[in-house]
Amino acid sequence: TPEQAKENRPARIRGVVTMYLPGSQLCFVQDQSAGIYVQPAPWPKELITGEVVEVTGQTAEGRFSPIIHMGVIKRTGEKRTLTPRKASLAELNTGRMDCQYIEVEGVLRKAVAENATVLELSAGGNTATALIFSSGNPPTNAIDALVRVRGVAGTLYAGDRLSGFAIFLHDASFLEVLKTASDPFLKPIRNSAKLAWYTPEGMVDHRIHVRGTVTSSWPGESFYIQDEAGPLRVTPVDALKMPKPGDVVDVAGFVERPAGTGSILENALWRRIGSTNVPKHRLAHIADLVSGRSSGQLVSIEGMLISISPHDRGSMALVEEEGRTLSVFCGDRIPEENLRSLVRATGVLSTRLDMKNSAEPG
Repeated sequence: TPEQAKENRPARIRGVVTMYLPGSQLCFVQDQSAGIYVQPAPWPKELITGEVVEVTGQTAEGRFSPIIHMGVIKRTGEKRTLTPRKASLAELNTGRMDCQYIEVEGVLRKAVAENATVLELSAGGNTATALIFSSGNPPTNAIDALVRVRGVAGTLYAGDRLSGFAIFLHDASFLEVLKTASDPFLKPIRNSAKLAWYTPEGMVDHRIHVRGTVTSSWPGESFYIQDEAGPLRVTPVDALKMPKPGDVVDVAGFVERPAGTGSILENALWRRIGSTNVPKHRLAHIADLVSGRSSGQLVSIEGMLISISPHDRGSMALVEEEGRTLSVFCGDRIPEENLRSLVRATGVLSTRLDMKNSAEPG
């Protein structure tokens, strides 16, 4: 137990190395009962996944679960085939699998190369993170495919604060494609009100296909479309290449936050199929917009321009009407001489956390 581990009791185990990456401070050993994190002293020059070792050391509380610290690792020369425990993404996210060698299956939604390659998996409405620690290109060619990954369940931290759970992969060979991705543009077109409706495959884990007219585009980040059912925010794979307002586009992306008005399509592919007039905006009062119920709608507001400040992609202004204010983000510089003037701003209302109660340019 964690209380017993605090007592620095002598510890001795014989087990199989499930991961050893001294550069990332990762050393996991698993015997017939469970896996555990080992903090060697000193760190061996090399250990091979699958080899049998003997570890002696002391118990310690660990950041999340008990560990062995001051571990002395003796190589036995034996090797053993690793048999992972099958787990669901939901089980992984509970933390109960910590330090265990497991395998999970899910749809690969994202692969981003950072210090390690960060993967996002989805299955049955649950999402989970996987990290590939070896250098190499992220498996972007497997996006939207059903995959199986094998590795050690571990914890993620933001500073000293636990931020989540993940499965750690030594390298990309521990990722197996079970079913390749199909062309999402061949799927039936859904509307923005039915993003997460029933499909024969169950929950919406794969990319879905929508079509609409672009109402706003924010270079380097996202754009909005509108179909017959309403607006939808889209974050594309390549945020440097954006459609223009008035473009009619087919979009295929992963549903994020499928319930409520905040739904978006993430890591999306898009293609232009035509052009038309931008949907007509409606004149609205700021007091009616701050509730967020009009999120994604193309609106105009009128009020006093009371402040202007620089933004990393242009300017941010604050517009006041009858004591209520709304932030307006503009891709261009707003002249200072417009301060205290009566202005009209037209754009898409956003209630995102980073731009709460704001209008993005149309």
